[in-house]
Amino acid sequence: MLRGELGSGKTTFVRGLLSGLGYSGRVLSPTFTFIRAYYLDSCMMYHLDLYRGADDAIRETVSEILSGTGVLAIEWPEKLDIEWPRPYTEISFESLESEHVITISTYADSCHPEAESRRI
Repeated sequence: MLRGELGSGKTTFVRGLLSGLGYSGRVLSPTFTFIRAYYLDSCMMYHLDLYRGADDAIRETVSEILSGTGVLAIEWPEKLDIEWPRPYTEISFESLESEHVITISTYADSCHPEAESRRI
């Protein structure tokens, strides 16, 4: 899950993540298409942007992706009112006056509900 204001670096992060996973094609923001799928050697990666909101069709699509084996990077996850299955990682992007702060929080399974966070 990717959280942060507009222009804070969420899509840029996804570009870097895909590059690190070996994807060499063009990576575009899914703001107007809602979702983009990328075929990797080992799995699928889905990049979703819920900035414009989520309806039942989007909810169903997300449910299908979550029941599969791909990687999901989702911007504005708070726009979809569901309880996200654990484990998951949340990356928050914050632009301060003189620096950009990225906080990575890992949410384990229901037996370990607390988050482990790191600021970089």
